[in-house]
Amino acid sequence: AGSSYKNEGNDIEGTDTTNLTVSNSTIHSNEDATLVGSNINLANTKIEVGTPTDHEYGSNGVIRIAAAKAVGLVDEDGKGFTVGSVDKTGNLTMNKVTLSAQGDVMAYGKTVKLQDSNLSTTNDQDLTINALNTYKRVDGTSDTWTATKDNTMDVTGTTLTNKGIIELSSGKLTMDKSNLTATGKEGAILVDARASYTDDDNGAYVNKAVNGMDVSIKDSNFSGDNGVLVVGNTVTIDGQSAAKSTNAKVFFATGTESEMTDTSIKGNGAPVNVGKDVKYDAKNTEFAPSMKTIETKPDQPSKPDKPIVTPDPKPAVDVEKNIEQGKQDMTKALADNQDNASAAVKQQAEKLSSSKMTDEEKAAQVKGYAEAIENSQASAEEKQALVKDTVKSFEPTQQSSIEAQNKQDEAAQNNNAQTVIPDVTVKTVAPAEHEGAAATVTVDGTVVNE
Repeated sequence: AGSSYKNEGNDIEGTDTTNLTVSNSTIHSNEDATLVGSNINLANTKIEVGTPTDHEYGSNGVIRIAAAKAVGLVDEDGKGFTVGSVDKTGNLTMNKVTLSAQGDVMAYGKTVKLQDSNLSTTNDQDLTINALNTYKRVDGTSDTWTATKDNTMDVTGTTLTNKGIIELSSGKLTMDKSNLTATGKEGAILVDARASYTDDDNGAYVNKAVNGMDVSIKDSNFSGDNGVLVVGNTVTIDGQSAAKSTNAKVFFATGTESEMTDTSIKGNGAPVNVGKDVKYDAKNTEFAPSMKTIETKPDQPSKPDKPIVTPDPKPAVDVEKNIEQGKQDMTKALADNQDNASAAVKQQAEKLSSSKMTDEEKAAQVKGYAEAIENSQASAEEKQALVKDTVKSFEPTQQSSIEAQNKQDEAAQNNNAQTVIPDVTVKTVAPAEHEGAAATVTVDGTVVNE
């Protein structure tokens, strides 16, 4: 999803509205796959890439995911294309995603959320997820990689499995109930919060961070045959967590500058916070500059639901302006209540029903509501449900919308269901002697009120 491209399509530009959403889908590619959009939302989707028997194609099994308005792909020494640069990053969300690749997996976004997903590669390739502002690949030395503490990564209920390196890098990282497993001689794990880094071929890995670039891990397990490194300005590992390595060290480090080699770790920050129930091999685990045992914090009671606040409907001067007013009100209601869109549209429709506006004004504004939902970033299924909630909660249409709802229910049962927006029309007839005009409102051809 982009606004333009050049260099045979390998430099992709985007805008605020060039977003990519994939839901309830399966993507299979025998060779490689590239997903680009200013913001990317993957939900309830399966992605399979690569051919096990293909040893000729340089990018066999490579998955590139870049949520950004400026993305550049480059040829990697004739071995196929890789992500060469990322700028003007956006939000990347994976919810209930199963991803399997024969080759490298590289993903970039301003913020990254991995939830209830399973990501893996089947060879000794890298599985790298990044929450950052800019990235530029540099041959032969450290890449340019920049982030602030606002570049957050949230990993919940997710499993990452690899025979190579698993890397989760961001400005600030939280993890809960997740498992990272890297097996084999190349199987290592890197989890970090950083502003930048250096990693020359013949030198140490140096992680640079600032205040607020923290790593917080709870009820999660790390197993890296060739080593584990967890580093940030502060680091906390708590709950029923574990960290182990079969053939190398497990390192935890904190501070504005942390330095790691194959055999040593340095850090200039506060002690690493380690919960009393965390499991690790004391002989094979090092904390830099030191460690502090903390009491495991009990789960906090859930916060009360955020109150739903939606605009108070107000009439406009004519039908078209009422449609636009309704569109603006519903757009704001959705934006202000992203965690509970269904309740928001219901409340907005109920407010309109009980307002003192004329039937004509209400009819026009409810049409604007439907247009706002259709223009939102929700999936087709979500849009369909939101329109249904709106129609059901709009009093003048409650009875007459039954037929429309039944049609939507039938469509929803179809595996390939598209968004079903009731055909709400407003027809203005000749004005009466008084100001204003009468209107006829129909929903899917049924007259609702006159």
